[in-house]
Amino acid sequence: MVVMKLNDHIVLWNHVFIEVMDVRHKKMDKGEELRSYRLPVSTFLYTVRGSARVWLDDSVHRVDRFHVLHGGEGMCLSVLTEDVLEYYIILYKATLALPGRKEVAQLLERENPFQNQYAFGPHYPLPLYDKVKLLEQEWHKIRDRDLVNCMSKLCFIILYSSCYINWIDKVFSPLSLTW
Repeated sequence: MVVMKLNDHIVLWNHVFIEVMDVRHKKMDKGEELRSYRLPVSTFLYTVRGSARVWLDDSVHRVDRFHVLHGGEGMCLSVLTEDVLEYYIILYKATLALPGRKEVAQLLERENPFQNQYAFGPHYPLPLYDKVKLLEQEWHKIRDRDLVNCMSKLCFIILYSSCYINWIDKVFSPLSLTW
């Protein structure tokens, strides 16, 4: 189980530059498999239709409509669909914006949220879906990657906020999700 340190993660998210490397919208047929895809960078996977079993390294997750998974660089992603699966995958790289801050660099070494593995069903999936869909459309349409990366920061804030809303509910509710 990952114990998320909210304050430390907020500090780190506030001190990094997020560079979106790729945004893809994918569909897989029932019974189709993706085997051992090594994540080249930190990755969000957001399912919008269907169901599947998803492995991140040795952890298996059963996902269905509107489910978020996060994996760090180097993790191994495998998918076995149980139904037609439609999802978005957002590959990104987080680098310290101000490498001169020694305490932030040390915090990143100790507690790196960009390498953590987690999965959850967001409480408010439709606004997140709208932002992810827009990000993917703009990724393919706009040539100015700086503008897309600026817009992606908003998407990441929403993704990470969704994660912490679920985490807070887990801590304070007996009917919570497992991580």
